Amino acid sequence: MLLAQQLYANDNSSADAWNFGPIEHDCYPVSRVADLVVSIWGNNAHWITKSDMKLHETNQLKLDCSKAKSKLRWTPTWNLIRSIKETVIWYQAFINKSNHQEFTINQINKFEKEIKT
Repeated sequence: MLLAQQLYANDNSSADAWNFGPIEHDCYPVSRVADLVVSIWGNNAHWITKSDMKLHETNQLKLDCSKAKSKLRWTPTWNLIRSIKETVIWYQAFINKSNHQEFTINQINKFEKEIKT
């Protein structure tokens, strides 16, 4: 929201690439994130690994959020599990063809109420 506000105010110094992610102690291996997504998704969702693939993939992906922390004074409001839950809910609403603009605005309003309390 901080970045959106700055961009809306025509602060072009903010028009750059940004990373936003969990704090250091809230990072999980890729497999744990996938487990969380399918658990929250429900409906017998699952994920698979293809062991015959010859591609290198790291076990844990981490974003460098230092620029957001230093320049925007940003810190995550939600932990990783809550962030995944809200993301899954958003995608499910999209797939179910709800009024997605209204859904998104309501989800943002809900988030804003939480950060004010």
